[in-house]
Amino acid sequence: MAVKNSFEEIPLESITGAALDRGLLHLRMGEQYRVLRLTEWNPFQASPRKTQQDLQMLRGQNIPTFSVQTSVAKFPVARTPVSHENPIWINHS
Repeated sequence: MAVKNSFEEIPLESITGAALDRGLLHLRMGEQYRVLRLTEWNPFQASPRKTQQDLQMLRGQNIPTFSVQTSVAKFPVARTPVSHENPIWINHS
């Protein structure tokens, strides 16, 4: 389990799948999974732009997508993404 503010390197070649669920990037590495909430300068605010960029980079590396079986996100209703494939937020202020 990762400690708050800790970092873990994930080699690209170890990633066997990537998915997007409610603005969170899910990575599969064999039988293991990691869920990432990507941020930029503000560690308390998710970055839909950064998430989309990273997902597109993984797709460009031919990382296959997979279906998320269990969502771990509990965003407020007003922060629901338009779709699971495009994390652009609606109804945000």
